[in-house]
Amino acid sequence: MMFETEKMARLTKPMEVQFDESARLEKAIRENLQGLGYGF
Repeated sequence: MMFETEKMARLTKPMEVQFDESARLEKAIRENLQGLGYGF
């Protein structure tokens, strides 16, 4: 069972990084759109 826990931790770490990057990019896109008058 320990192997599965370690494996899942190893597999989900890159996904966590990608989610963080996605949130950062979404925020930047929204700010840019708002600056162009297309805020939502």
